[in-house]
This record gives sequence, structure tokens and C-alpha cells, in this order.
Amino acid sequence: TLVATTIVQGNKSTLVKLDISQIGFDAKETLELCDALGEMPRIESISICHIHSSLKSYMERLVEVLSQCTTLKRLEFVNCHLAAKHMHYVAKIMTAILLLEAICVTGNNIRDLGCFILAPAIKAHPTLKKVGLTGCGIKNSGAKAIFEIMETNTTVECLALADNKLTIVAARAIASMIMHNQHMTGLGIGRNMLNTGAVLHILKALEFNRTLISLGINKMKTPLNEKKIIATLDSLIGKNGTICNLGEIGDSINGHTLFAENDHGDHHYDFYWD
Repeated sequence: TLVATTIVQGNKSTLVKLDISQIGFDAKETLELCDALGEMPRIESISICHIHSSLKSYMERLVEVLSQCTTLKRLEFVNCHLAAKHMHYVAKIMTAILLLEAICVTGNNIRDLGCFILAPAIKAHPTLKKVGLTGCGIKNSGAKAIFEIMETNTTVECLALADNKLTIVAARAIASMIMHNQHMTGLGIGRNMLNTGAVLHILKALEFNRTLISLGINKMKTPLNEKKIIATLDSLIGKNGTICNLGEIGDSINGHTLFAENDHGDHHYDFYWD
């Protein structure tokens, strides 16, 4: 309550970044926050966690307010109890804010339907660079909808679909995107249900990619055959000169010689985007 009051009553005209991702608001405070956002003409980054977004009147108000935030570049809804139906509101916000560079709905159960709703907005957006869909209950169909539009996308640099329910069925779409998209630099698909065959299929696509720097395939929910993966990595040496981070698959693979002569250095992707 103290934080909500401070935001509402504080000097909002100079605020550039608003992060309330560790605080829970009740319905009344959330509506007050919406009104306060309308008085932040310079706001560039908003990160919100644990809000009562299931209230239809609240989401409509949020769309109305954020659509006027023409300076907004980064918008995060983390663990906000969003469902697929709320992605219509998120898509409206994306359509209205042409300078938006990052959208994140990590930890919300939007499932496949949410991906179907967001995909056209992502495809049409002219400046979007980061898309965070980690831990959203997404299965193969929803993921494929996202990967298919990314094949020809030339703006998104980082896509996170980690900690979902992707299986070998999605591997072909992932590999196809890696082969065709020559713009993306970071892709997070770790903590999914991709087996060894799926991971190998994805890794082999790296031979045809010249831009991907970080491919997160760490901590899969199914056991991986590290010997087969190492053999595939060996076959890629000299064929791919950009990858410098594959995530922590295991000590024997982490820091593999595939990366030894790479000069891209460390690339950090924060928690919500991994």
C-alpha cells in the first residue's frame, strides 16, 4: 500500500522506469496505478508482477492508458495471472505503441491460444526486439505459430520460450526458424520436453545460421545423451562461427571447443528472458 501510494502521489512527470515486479497490488491499488501511468509522459520501461489482471475493467483501462505512453520501450507482465483471453489486450497495446522494443509475459498461463493471438501482433510490429514467453504453459501448436512468423522476421533479436511443454514435434519448426532467420541473436528453449533427437535436429540447423549467438538448451525435462550431442557439436566446428553460449547442458559440454575461438564475449540474458 505504501509503494502504491508513493507511485500515485510522487513526481510522475520525470519517471523513466517503473519496476513493481516484487509487490502485489489489490484491485483498488491497481486501478489507481493505471491512472498514475497516464501521468508519466517520459516512461520507457514498465515491469509489473502479481496484479489482478483478471478484472476486465482493469485490463481495458490499462490498454487505454498504455496506448498513450508513446515513449514506452519495454513492458513486462510477470506472474500476473494472465490467461489467453488477456492476450487480446496485450496485442492491442503492442499495436498502439510503435516504439515498443520488448514485451514479456513470463509466468502467465496463456497456452497455445495466447500464442495464436500474439503472433500477428509480433509479426506486424516494426521495432520489437525481445519477446518473452517463458513458463507460459505453451505446447507445440502455439510454439510453432511463433516460430513460423519468426522465419521471416527481421526485428526480433531475442526470443524466449523456455520452461514450456515443447516436444520433438516442435523441433522441426525450431530448426526451420534457425535456418531461415538470419537476424536473431538469442533463442531460449531450455527446460522443455525436447529429447536427444529433437536437440540434435535443432543443433544441426546451426550449420546454416550466421547470427545466433546464444541458444539456451539447458536443463531439459527429459534426459539427454551427451555423447551424441558432443559428437554433433564436433561436426559443427568450422561451420558455425557465431554461437558462444549453449546453456548448461553439462560440464562436459559447457565451454566446448566449438566456442574456443569465438570473439563475441559474454552475452547476458536476464531471468525473465532466459
